[in-house]
Amino acid sequence: MREFLEGLNLDKSTVDLIMGQYGENVNNLKSKLKEAEEKVKDLEIKSKEVLDIEKLKKEQFDAGKAEGCKELETYKKSVALKKALGDSKAKDVKILEGLINKDNLVYKEKEDEYEIDGLNTQLEDLKKSHEYLFDIEEKKEKEQERISTGEGHEKEVDPAGFNFGFTHIHEDKK
Repeated sequence: MREFLEGLNLDKSTVDLIMGQYGENVNNLKSKLKEAEEKVKDLEIKSKEVLDIEKLKKEQFDAGKAEGCKELETYKKSVALKKALGDSKAKDVKILEGLINKDNLVYKEKEDEYEIDGLNTQLEDLKKSHEYLFDIEEKKEKEQERISTGEGHEKEVDPAGFNFGFTHIHEDKK
């Protein structure tokens, strides 16, 4: 550039002045170019982060959905168990539920409801060991019909009268 200006027959001080200004302009342009390149790099990094954020959002959404499905399934199983325990004529479902070994239960989904395998066995055992937790009407009815007056002296209860369980004395007619 200097040679071009000297070829125009400009004096040396003018050429030096122009070259000084030219150098400043070049340096300013280089610094602006460097700033622009740094901004491009930052934008590339941020665009990757945005892509990663979208990926992270999707992962979190999927994880939340899976957790929600798991909670719904647990709730459905709990409802099925409480219903089954209620159908077993339990006096207190909460107490009975605490006595059930849930690890031995197998849930099978049928038509949006659960059937529970292994519950009946546990309920039968609990009816024997904790019969006070159940309303067992058959047993109560039988107990009300019979009064034990001792070994070998059981009699049917006469609902029309009151029976103390005394043996009647029969007179021999001869």
